[in-house]
Amino acid sequence: MKYTTNNPRQLAVMTLVRTSNGSYSNLQINAVIQSTSMGPADKGLFTNIVYGVIQHRLTLEYKLRPFLREPEKTETWVKELLYTAMYQLEYLDRVPKRAIFDETIKIAKVMGHDGTRRFVTGILHQMDRKGTPNLDDIQDEKTRLSIEYSVPTWLVDMLEEQLGKAKAASILASLNKAPKQSVRANLAKISQADLLADLAKDGFDAEPSKVSSEGIIINDGQIIHSDFFSDGLLTIQDESAMLPVESMKIDPADNILDACSAPGGKTTQIASRLEDGKVFALDIHKKSLKRSNEMQLV
Repeated sequence: MKYTTNNPRQLAVMTLVRTSNGSYSNLQINAVIQSTSMGPADKGLFTNIVYGVIQHRLTLEYKLRPFLREPEKTETWVKELLYTAMYQLEYLDRVPKRAIFDETIKIAKVMGHDGTRRFVTGILHQMDRKGTPNLDDIQDEKTRLSIEYSVPTWLVDMLEEQLGKAKAASILASLNKAPKQSVRANLAKISQADLLADLAKDGFDAEPSKVSSEGIIINDGQIIHSDFFSDGLLTIQDESAMLPVESMKIDPADNILDACSAPGGKTTQIASRLEDGKVFALDIHKKSLKRSNEMQLV
């Protein structure tokens, strides 16, 4: 798809509309980054906003609701635009309020019309005057936890039943902490130790994972835009997602079926251990397999 803008906030709105209709957020983000000419800072802001709104969606929906007279009649993209503004205001410290307001209002007019601009402007100023609803005012504890940590109430129920209220609250609170940027060394091309050394030479603050023998934690730097990523020397993957393959006793001549392979992290991890063997990648979604096919294995 071709994009007629490089505005990271507008692209975030467009991406959120697609993800709200069922598209995979990571695939949409990658497609936007590859199809536009945003600089590193704008790519970072774009990615931050998309993932931030998704992560805090229930919270943002609750806080926006009092300002919409007819939520069901408000266009999806307008609500997503307002969520992006609220996310920046409440969760990003370095972005000035004036810049958030100006950009949001400008996008409202570009993507809509002057009436949309007035509508969005009015809501932003109402939020600024009145403030958004206080979550502490929610009387039901499970509902409050659900909205505060943006998780469904059934998950709150399950955690409390299995672990108790105190432990459940601790786990829910941890969900909003910024995740570590973790990658896996492609052992078919480079060892973890050599990759760590090369990353350090290139200015990345990186350290070995304490969870996975192949994992590396990137403490500073956008690894997805680096030559290490484009050359297939590493794969972006959660530490926990690396462990299933590490636990397998794989013979280099094995034939292995990965029946739920997308987006390809486990598949490529298995492939890096094979020589004469093969890994067969299947997934319920045909389009998702395209990502697996695009990943560099050797």
